[in-house]
Amino acid sequence: MPSSKELYFSKSVLNLQKRFSILRRLAVPETDGVEIAQDRDFSGSGVWSAGAGITINAEAKRALFSYVSGMSLTQSVADMVKSTWYRVQFDILEYQQGDVQVQCGHEGTPMSAAGRAGRISIDVCSKGNNTLYITGINEFAGTISNVSLQKLVFYEKNWQDITAYTTESTISSISNSLDYKSWELGEYKQDNATLKFVNVYGQMSDEENPESIFYNGFVRHYSKIRIECSFDGKTRDLLFEGLLDDRSAYTSPESTQPVIENITAYSYSKLLSDITLSELGTLSGGTINDLIFDVMNRGFFTDYFTVKQSAIRAGVNAAVDLTAFEQGTKVLELLKELAKGHSVFYVDTDGVFKFQPVEPNAEIAAEFGSAPERKLKVYDYRTGSERVIEKFYWEDSTEKFEVPVPKFNTSQTINIKGITASADRQAIINYLGKKYSVKSASFKVDLPLCPFLKKMDPVRVEQVGALDDAFVLNVSRLDVGVLNQPVGAVKINPESVYVVYGIKHTSTQTTLTVLELKENI
Repeated sequence: MPSSKELYFSKSVLNLQKRFSILRRLAVPETDGVEIAQDRDFSGSGVWSAGAGITINAEAKRALFSYVSGMSLTQSVADMVKSTWYRVQFDILEYQQGDVQVQCGHEGTPMSAAGRAGRISIDVCSKGNNTLYITGINEFAGTISNVSLQKLVFYEKNWQDITAYTTESTISSISNSLDYKSWELGEYKQDNATLKFVNVYGQMSDEENPESIFYNGFVRHYSKIRIECSFDGKTRDLLFEGLLDDRSAYTSPESTQPVIENITAYSYSKLLSDITLSELGTLSGGTINDLIFDVMNRGFFTDYFTVKQSAIRAGVNAAVDLTAFEQGTKVLELLKELAKGHSVFYVDTDGVFKFQPVEPNAEIAAEFGSAPERKLKVYDYRTGSERVIEKFYWEDSTEKFEVPVPKFNTSQTINIKGITASADRQAIINYLGKKYSVKSASFKVDLPLCPFLKKMDPVRVEQVGALDDAFVLNVSRLDVGVLNQPVGAVKINPESVYVVYGIKHTSTQTTLTVLELKENI
């Protein structure tokens, strides 16, 4: 089957389709059905550790608590993920008195249940190490067996197609951008999506409406929304994935539609601003790479996107002094600070969180020449002098970078929390100097909707402007408009490589902001 790129560059007219899907949030979480505790009936040996007053009887397949207050039965669970909700269940047999308490991780919040004979079920959030604690309290006396430890899931299993409730105006635009003029770099911003759904009978209303798709078992707030683009029904490229914000919703009539449900969808970066360092517990990792992985590899985030150690590789992997950050610091603020001057971070369209140098992806993603012509307009050309910084200095320190013969005599003083080693500071200063001391041209390119391009993709562009017989995407139905003639004052070198620093999709068009890639950058 041909790829989106192959179709895009092979046909003069393509049938464009958008697909909207939703993954509803469960009103009551369920377990994923995967047991991660070992020796659940106590018939083995060496897995459980028993505190004073607790005896494991392998032959009877149970653990005996003898009037226990504050002592625990523990197990180290290799597959336990930090900051993740779990359901702990077990049978209480031969109950006499007292109550029980469970905890996931040594810093987790203990949750209690009244003692009684029968099946006990307690939901807890993990924090700290990967130890499961089952604790007797209030002189608990009885036996337990059949222990279960399963991860809780907060979303249904399958995405639901809701394209039937959309129109061409359901979303006006989707934007991603990195401020290429700022030395701070950091977050590759994904704008929130403003959505307008057809809601004649209340299908897209919140869960209180009996006609809503969220009624009876689901919650609209923070349900996941996905927007994809397809050419000829043969491809599927992700344009946006995020979370519905129920607090932004309102209903109104609009043009030919009697009822429209207006709602905003957050990008996943909203999750980073929801969580503080204090909620994460003890953090490990002395370098940026290790610390970022420890912060991000938690259920707070992995329930929404994938976190891989290999996708976290800072431009400068400096040592970090965590004491520089207060416990109330948001995760988003931490990432921005540690990325300053050398890295960008974002959730890519493949669903992987990336924290990486300001460098292009490996291969040329597309070449926009004149055969076949795909450009509608190339404009806002800048030579790059506006972003040149020839001198960098570390605040209240001696580290610096200076070009031998400055042309613009521009300078910048920087400071990054937690970076205290002089060698690391100098490495960041040098990285910035290399990136910003030379001019790199930039411009914008308007294209027929081009969904397969990603953040930091390298591209080639041959010329400014477009030819009269240029490629048109559904021109009669989607009205792309008349194409612009070439502009002769500026010629783009077709051999130069440009990196995508910004992408904006509308219903029919993609606008790229690109920055020239220089060999020494």
